[in-house]
Amino acid sequence: MLAIAILAAGKGTRMRSNKPKVLQNLCGITLVERVLNVCKEIQCDRKFLVIGHQAELIREKLIHKYDDLQYIIQKEQKGTGHAAQQLISSLEGFNGELLVLNGDVPLIESNTLINLINKHRENKASATIISAKIDNPSGYGRVFADQYDVVKKIIEEKDCDEEQLENKLTNSGIYCFNSKELCRVLPRLSSNNKQGELYLTDVIEMMDKSIHLTVDNSIEVSGINDRIQLAFCERYIQKKLKEYWMKEGVTFIDSESCTVTSECIFGKDVIVEPQSHL
Repeated sequence: MLAIAILAAGKGTRMRSNKPKVLQNLCGITLVERVLNVCKEIQCDRKFLVIGHQAELIREKLIHKYDDLQYIIQKEQKGTGHAAQQLISSLEGFNGELLVLNGDVPLIESNTLINLINKHRENKASATIISAKIDNPSGYGRVFADQYDVVKKIIEEKDCDEEQLENKLTNSGIYCFNSKELCRVLPRLSSNNKQGELYLTDVIEMMDKSIHLTVDNSIEVSGINDRIQLAFCERYIQKKLKEYWMKEGVTFIDSESCTVTSECIFGKDVIVEPQSHL
């Protein structure tokens, strides 16, 4: 059995927006919808969305599009660990894996998540995380693991010392857990850290066997915290979309001056003129 939980309760202060971060648009659809659409390609038994800041706005946006979602309210935002704690009562009696995703990591591919779940099951792990090797890992927690992919601990960047910051193996914030074991250790989380938050990453040291899967393309796990990162992901998806349609027989006279959305559909021999926005 598999349950999926998407964490989407944060305000997203750095966006400087009146909308919650997960409702920012990326190539025509919101960040959280991109994550939810990837989940459609994964067979699961239950699906949760943890919401908090402007929760009703998010619910109103999604309720008519995703009828299989169970909404979990995180009234106070005290960190990722606190968000996961809100799931404990809903997971009571559930015997399976819990896949935890983030509503602001919209480029993750379904095949990567399937590989994560498979590795978790094959290794009978308590927790399996997606890691990424990044040349400039600023902003990401660091993963400390051995040569057999066994994770010893994850340290958030603000809590790293100078030596630990040199580690380029980073945490994506995407996990597959044994749900029963997770619910057993979640109440033991402490906010004794520089941010005064409950970190979900702290459960790694509490669980029996934690391993990691390094993603081939680190762009997949790009998180979006501000407009600059949003623009980076927009360019990445635009390039992929236009290259796909060019291979399907569409001509873009000047592809860099055009934009399309993920919902656009083209026939063969269509010519898209410069400065077209579809």
